[in-house]
Amino acid sequence: MTQVGIENASDSGSFMKKHWKIIPVFAAAVIALVVGAVYVFSWFTSNAQSTGLVQSTLGLWAMGNLVAYILHLIFYELVFIGIPAVVGAVIGWQW
Repeated sequence: MTQVGIENASDSGSFMKKHWKIIPVFAAAVIALVVGAVYVFSWFTSNAQSTGLVQSTLGLWAMGNLVAYILHLIFYELVFIGIPAVVGAVIGWQW
């Protein structure tokens, strides 16, 4: 007799056998998210000077430049990577 709420090792094994086709899809999604995050970081960093967000020389940066740079970077990562990842996770969970 099994208790409610306690998982057996065979339960997770049967779950994996039942849904083995989706594992490569989730792995590809995680890889795409990591590659996308690195690409957005690289894109934002390369364009930060041309937009006037930061000074051209690192020695001229003030604390305000650093805070603005970090906040803008977080915003762009959330917009281009975070929100689509959450939407994809919700769709995957509902599926």
